[in-house]
Amino acid sequence: MKVTTLISLCILSLHASGQEYVATPHGLRDRNDTANSYFMIPAPNKTAKELYDRALRFISENFSDPKKAITEDIDSTSLKFDTYVPYLLTYNNSGAHLGIEAYYTISLQFFDGRFRYEIINLLMKGQDSKYKLLFQGGFLEAYIVYNKKGKLFKPQTKYDIENYFNSEVKRMTDYLNGTAN
Repeated sequence: MKVTTLISLCILSLHASGQEYVATPHGLRDRNDTANSYFMIPAPNKTAKELYDRALRFISENFSDPKKAITEDIDSTSLKFDTYVPYLLTYNNSGAHLGIEAYYTISLQFFDGRFRYEIINLLMKGQDSKYKLLFQGGFLEAYIVYNKKGKLFKPQTKYDIENYFNSEVKRMTDYLNGTAN
């Protein structure tokens, strides 16, 4: 009985604390609730104003032109900022290894004790190509993760997308909560 309880508590604590994205045919979704494309992330003992100020500091420390990156700034309530990733992943296209870059907007909304994190306007494309990387599509129209029927086509690409964006969520969460190294 004690072992079962201990295992259940460990699984519950891992599940409750870990908000992660999963790459689906419909885009990035909350692994625990694929109807959501956003997370509500706990920030114990932090006010909305403190979270907002820390997010501004994060942007200032991580972007060469923070004022240009910020596309929406509602004092102590929300921020949106654009991000460019020159190398997101390598896409294996029938033996040709293609670099993929990404452009996206992070939307943050601040509340006392928590914040909302969402990735919007995500565009992934070949570094030297007009072809986009789509979560779902046809072989001839773009690079794809899932085919038109929703069947996983590129497992490594799915993994790489999830790994990158989940690392970014953790980095932002740790920074806003004051636990970043």
